[in-house]
Formats: sequence, structure tokens, C-alpha cells
Amino acid sequence: MRVLHYAAATEKAYVRWVKRFSGFIGSLELEQFGDRDIGAFLTHLAVEGNVSASTQTQAQSGLLFFYQCVLGKQLGFLNAVRAKRSESIPVWFSRSEIEQLLVHFVGVHRLMFLLIYGAQPATQLRHSLG
Repeated sequence: MRVLHYAAATEKAYVRWVKRFSGFIGSLELEQFGDRDIGAFLTHLAVEGNVSASTQTQAQSGLLFFYQCVLGKQLGFLNAVRAKRSESIPVWFSRSEIEQLLVHFVGVHRLMFLLIYGAQPATQLRHSLG
């Protein structure tokens, strides 16, 4: 991984996933396992481990790297239940909501709040900080 210029954090994460996979299958002889076992592990993470989609993807990437680059073993299709992506939508406040919140901030906190929302032009900003 170092030769391929992977980040140290990525290397550590991939090693942890290989160890977790080894624990899941109950063996250190990883070369005898394949795509079905990896699929079962990834399904376990999604269903019972309730991990996020990005966590499951990281686990998959770590195991694929290990099997393909370290063991030189080509894997077939990984049949696994995929973790659901969170459906978060950004929260934006209306002008009236910002005005209601603004009265609760003073000094530096008020300035930070106004800068975050770009709530007022500079002339109004000076007045509202007063």
C-alpha cells in the first residue's frame, strides 16, 4: 500500500477490516475463502452491524485490495445486501426564522451566526451588533 501511495489511515482501516473479516469467518487461513464469504460478511455488516453505506464500502474496498493485491486472487461478483444511504437533506432557515434566532445571539456569537447565514448587508450588520 505504501508503494502505491495509499494514506497511512487507509492502510490501518484496511488492516482492521481484514482482521474483522477473519474474526467473522473464524479463520486466519483467508486464502481459502472467496466472494461468497466476503458477500456474507458485507451483508452481516449492513443487516446486523447496521453500518453506514460508506463504512460498508470501505470494508469492501479493504477486502478487495487484500484479496486482489496481496493474495493475487480474483474475485467474482460480491452478492451482498447493501447498506442504505442516509437520506439527509440540508436544513435552511427562512429569513423570519433567522430573525427569531438572531435575538438570542450577542457579540462574537452573533457575528458568527450572521456570517454563516450571510443574513444582512454590512450596514445592517453594524447596527445589529450594537
